[in-house]
Amino acid sequence: MLHRILSLILPACLIWHPLAAACGTPASVPTPSDSSREVKLKARVLEIPVGTSIEVRLEGGEKVVGTMGEVWSDTFLVESVGGNPGARREIRFADLRSIKTIHPGPSIARPLLKALVVMGVAFGLTAIAVAGMD
Repeated sequence: MLHRILSLILPACLIWHPLAAACGTPASVPTPSDSSREVKLKARVLEIPVGTSIEVRLEGGEKVVGTMGEVWSDTFLVESVGGNPGARREIRFADLRSIKTIHPGPSIARPLLKALVVMGVAFGLTAIAVAGMD
């Protein structure tokens, strides 16, 4: 099901972004006049889909946690700051030290893999024990 949802969202994003840039929507590609660090951070911010949980570190050491909002040429929006659905904060790229996505909750892949390995070993040992009884 997740694969089907992503297969619908990805083409829409690939089509929307160039159309939005052509129509003059605020989200844009970083300009060459910006510092290389700021260009890298802008590129990183533009890669993050709207609605994704993020953690932002500012130059002053402050940490802002929320969801990714709209992106403009010099700023971007963090929504639901601190878990408050109505809270919004505009962050300037010049004030940004780092940004990362937050993956809510533990992944099921690792525990599932461990369970499959344990079951495989148990099945193998059982098969060996049964074969040795004959």
